[in-house]
Amino acid sequence: MDNRRRLFAACCLALITNAMAFSIGVDILGDFVRHFRFTREQVGQATSWGGIFGVLAMFFVGGLLDFIGVRIAMWLAFATHLVGVTLVIFAGGFWSLALAFTSLALASNLVEAATNPLVATAYPDRKTHMLNVFHAWWPGGIVIGGLMAWGFSAILNVAGASQRLLDISWQIKMAFVYLPMAAYALLILGQKFPKTERVQAGVSTSAMFKEALRPLFLIIVFCMLLTASIELGPNKWLGMFIEDLMGIRGVLVLVYLSWLMFVLRFFAGPVAKKLTPTGLMAVSSLVAGAGLLLLAGVSDWGSLFIASTVFGLGCTYMWPTMLGIVSERFPKGGTLLLAILGGAAGLFLSLVTGPKMGALHDHYAGKTLRAGLSEAIQAEVRGRYALVLTVRKAIGERLEGTVEGLVASLDAARRRQPPKEKEEALPRSLITKVGEVSAQLSVEDQATVASALARTPSAELLEEARRTPLTKAIPEVVDRLATRDHRQAAMQVLGEANRHAASVTFKWVAALSVAAFAIFGAIFLYERARGGYKQERLAAPQGPAQASSS
Repeated sequence: MDNRRRLFAACCLALITNAMAFSIGVDILGDFVRHFRFTREQVGQATSWGGIFGVLAMFFVGGLLDFIGVRIAMWLAFATHLVGVTLVIFAGGFWSLALAFTSLALASNLVEAATNPLVATAYPDRKTHMLNVFHAWWPGGIVIGGLMAWGFSAILNVAGASQRLLDISWQIKMAFVYLPMAAYALLILGQKFPKTERVQAGVSTSAMFKEALRPLFLIIVFCMLLTASIELGPNKWLGMFIEDLMGIRGVLVLVYLSWLMFVLRFFAGPVAKKLTPTGLMAVSSLVAGAGLLLLAGVSDWGSLFIASTVFGLGCTYMWPTMLGIVSERFPKGGTLLLAILGGAAGLFLSLVTGPKMGALHDHYAGKTLRAGLSEAIQAEVRGRYALVLTVRKAIGERLEGTVEGLVASLDAARRRQPPKEKEEALPRSLITKVGEVSAQLSVEDQATVASALARTPSAELLEEARRTPLTKAIPEVVDRLATRDHRQAAMQVLGEANRHAASVTFKWVAALSVAAFAIFGAIFLYERARGGYKQERLAAPQGPAQASSS
């Protein structure tokens, strides 16, 4: 029985699961900063650190896929999806969050390792087109997840939800990923999967490994590092950076970009035929770079729409077309070469692009803050932050959790009333929160709080406060600064610093598009001189009716 359509649908749902986890993760990055008191670099590290294990899984599974079978790889992907989403929901700090995203990285790479060869095998005469159609569900899943996350936040705000519910909304959002996860598990249950194209054509394993050493393939792998960084690096930080630039939740921009890519990828076949796949990549690199430069300068809805449209047009065909080029030009490489391509990109994103974009933002924001704030205000911020650290250490996690719970109840009542003064909207420090609810604490806890407030910072905590980036310290102490002028100056310069840092970081990534354009342009001219882009074909594979149970 031909179950090709059912298996293709399962592949699409597995990719939607990846995409929803990604887009919802983008939406709640700011919640990680607030909930766990992370810097942006720490968020980048926690959500990217485990990517290396996902990449190793892709290499391992990609190389052994012909032996273990697509079915087992898909079930492994489901298991790691289940574990990853659950761990995000119950994360308690940096390492538990890092472990959660490590599991999600494993799941994402297992899906890539299993589904790309399956789609290429199922549609041997339309590889680039069908891989683009399949990968349309990556942006499609981002649209679904992004709208669900944004809509859930909007509903909570309209309904006047309590602060306690708002504080756990990020966990509820992540739980939405269970839906497509369960759907693709049901579709693959009891199904037979075809052997890969290489196995059906009788190409030896040694011949497959030799393909990985071909110079053109190595050049394409390097290009994949560039194009993945141009496309997926900014997408990960888009939510926070657009919020820095314009003060709006950037997940809506990600939703629009993804909708655009979702629609356009269904027309990849005619576009690639007209430009050739390598020509398409050269044009895409140039357009994506222009889009990033435009994003760096957005200031209103009109400029944001134009910039995001240009960037989306540039990124639309990048990832699936790279897979199509490798599958069409190096079919003897089979699952191994696809795994190397995707794995190398994932490794670079995890270890370089993701964390470095966060580090660049922190660097430029800190530089602007140090230049824009007087030394007196900086010293006051660090001194106040040392006091906050002292109180936090003295009262411990349990009592701090009690304080935060009482403050959440107090905020729920305040939300229904407009603030009397603009300054009341400032972030509140732990010391302020303790003072607001101390009367509601037990006698024992009140004594602990009083003792903590009377302490002076130790040399160790003073040094920690000195090393802490101002971007992290200011939101935790700004309401405790001595004068209104100091408070206003700190918040104003912080906003300017974040805007400048987001803009410069986008520009750094845009520079990668120049290198990508140059390389793809050279490959395009070389192919044209030799008669044009040519697809290599293996012996015709078996039809789906001869699918095995591997």
